[in-house]
Amino acid sequence: RVGGLKDSVIESDLLEYFTGFIFEPGVDHSLNYALDRALSLYYNKEKFMREFSASKNMLALIPEHFSKHMQKRIALGIKMNGIHPDDNVEEKVSEMWPKINTLGKSVFMPQKKYQFPADFYIYDNKIAYLSSDKRGFAIIIESKEIIDVMKNVFDLAHEEAKRLTKIDKHLQEYKESLHKYKDSIT
Repeated sequence: RVGGLKDSVIESDLLEYFTGFIFEPGVDHSLNYALDRALSLYYNKEKFMREFSASKNMLALIPEHFSKHMQKRIALGIKMNGIHPDDNVEEKVSEMWPKINTLGKSVFMPQKKYQFPADFYIYDNKIAYLSSDKRGFAIIIESKEIIDVMKNVFDLAHEEAKRLTKIDKHLQEYKESLHKYKDSIT
């Protein structure tokens, strides 16, 4: 058993796989251990991470602790580029912690087209996949070679997501102008 995660299935120098998050009611440290072990976020040497996630996943799993997690990240000044669904939960997160918007660049993708069933985080020489399922699982891979590839893949996806978002915005503006034109001539 490793801090907040139980049933360690595999553990080596390069890969860790855990199942079954332990969230004991009234025991705050269980969440901190789980996030610490799954993300090693608070020991992020680069002070930068890449994130593909939906806040609603973490809010569903750990609603009472999400705020502490966000506040700690802000206090440590850890920057992040993220790809997130364009739902109202992400908007509320930005409103609740406006400083988060100064710590990186997030891109919001149409949730109808792109699903976010689990989260992954890339930081330092690690990648962590974190399940939002109540049963929970986390996979942590530590490998400079794999992480360098994943950082490039994420950065490419992030840039393409920004481009697609701009195209979608212009397309929506064009459609609105067509509707206005159509209304003006009828």
